[in-house]
Amino acid sequence: MTFLATLDSDTVISESASTAGVHSSLDYLPGACLLGACAATLYNDLSPEESFLVFHSGMVRFGNAYPLTETGVPAIPIPAAWHCFKGESPSSNGRLSTGIINQINYCMTKEDQEKQPKQLRDGYFTLCGLSPAIVKGYRLKTAVDRKSKRAAESQLFGYEHLSAGSRWWFELACDDAVQPLLIQKIRAALLGGIRLGRSRTAEFGRTTIAAAENTFTIGTTPVTSERITLYCLSDLALRDDNSGAPTLIPDGSHFGLSSVVLDTQKSFIRTRSYAPFNGTRRANDLERQVIAKGSVITFTKTDGQSFSAAETAALNERLSLGAGLYRQDGLGRLLLNPVFLNGDTFAAGDTLRLAPALCKSHSATFTSELTHWLAGKLSTAHGDKDIVAQVEKWAAVLKHAIIALEKEGLPYPGNSQWGTIRSISGTKEQIGKLLFSEVKGAEGFCVHGVSKAQWSEEFRYDGDWISFAGFLKNIVLARYTDDASALKALQLLGNRMPRILNQMKGGK
Repeated sequence: MTFLATLDSDTVISESASTAGVHSSLDYLPGACLLGACAATLYNDLSPEESFLVFHSGMVRFGNAYPLTETGVPAIPIPAAWHCFKGESPSSNGRLSTGIINQINYCMTKEDQEKQPKQLRDGYFTLCGLSPAIVKGYRLKTAVDRKSKRAAESQLFGYEHLSAGSRWWFELACDDAVQPLLIQKIRAALLGGIRLGRSRTAEFGRTTIAAAENTFTIGTTPVTSERITLYCLSDLALRDDNSGAPTLIPDGSHFGLSSVVLDTQKSFIRTRSYAPFNGTRRANDLERQVIAKGSVITFTKTDGQSFSAAETAALNERLSLGAGLYRQDGLGRLLLNPVFLNGDTFAAGDTLRLAPALCKSHSATFTSELTHWLAGKLSTAHGDKDIVAQVEKWAAVLKHAIIALEKEGLPYPGNSQWGTIRSISGTKEQIGKLLFSEVKGAEGFCVHGVSKAQWSEEFRYDGDWISFAGFLKNIVLARYTDDASALKALQLLGNRMPRILNQMKGGK
């Protein structure tokens, strides 16, 4: 399954968990971030067995999110086998240059050696030759002294971030053993608004996920020789079979291959190490030694024979399940003999554009307590918007009435009176008694005591005269039949009017 992600706000994805030195951001969204966002919603709703299967077993794999171009064309990491000659630019005006050479197949001449080929070590490309730029920014911040409420001494720090508005694509892969109902739960947990990266509770990390209507695939070249090439679409974490220690030297046994040897002349391997931060445990996980995304691994048969169709088919099937460790976090995604590593130089081809899938209408039939609760929340959210809009209209009416009364020197409810309206609670019947009871000794806030004069003052509304108390009773409360909506409207009006009064005083 392919998904599209849009950053609604700047997002901080730290390259290192270190707090010292200049902060740097990754140029992609790691699968671990997407796994964490899904787990935050789904983990406690699953049984222990289901939670282990989804988030720890590697049977469900949350892929890294890589950039999309403005037109929706997916990009992938530039392979480390690509080189350009020193002094030449690998891209121009958002497109890859024609001078990029593939060192797996390119035959270097003496003249080429003198021009000094330089490895391309970062960036992304599309199969049609585009080279999207990763837009980043830097935000300088400071800690606040809780006692003085001022900037704390020597507490200045900064975040490099991925900029809001950028678009990304990623894949969710599941083994056949994962039940379709469980896959649907994972999909539902991902779709919509989620939070990614650091400082999620502040202004960073708001992201919207949508399903893609099509799937991005990369063509492969049939294996017809004694050599195969593996391209690392993501980082690759391998273990030594004998000691169990991390290793950065690939062996055929890591991929189920026998009678092969690593071809160091045709392999281009870059490495990195990092210790991911686990937000749930509030601590770093074990440090990972990995072969970096974009690396190219080449194996050659030791018996001089070509790889058979059966061998390559079996290898493709194994690679579809990932390789190495931490596959649930998006690591271990490999491509066998991809088309862009086939020639001597890069040749642009055709590719598809990823677009969000159209939402299908569903009948309002709910099958669980969760869906009932979600439907209620959605209905409440829409209802709240309507109430807010209506309160704004009422506030504008009352503002004009107060301006007219003030010109004539007549009283009207002030901040204290509206503050009381803001603080009330209860059912419509209880609110009616609190505000409008005519019985002496009862509450009747609007008809008894020192506030009576302000609430009983009248103004023109809808072609007739009405008092402020009558407006609350016959206009605001009478509009809603349910207690919750009536109370919310009254409280919102009690919150809005003091602001309007303060603005009026400040404008004098």
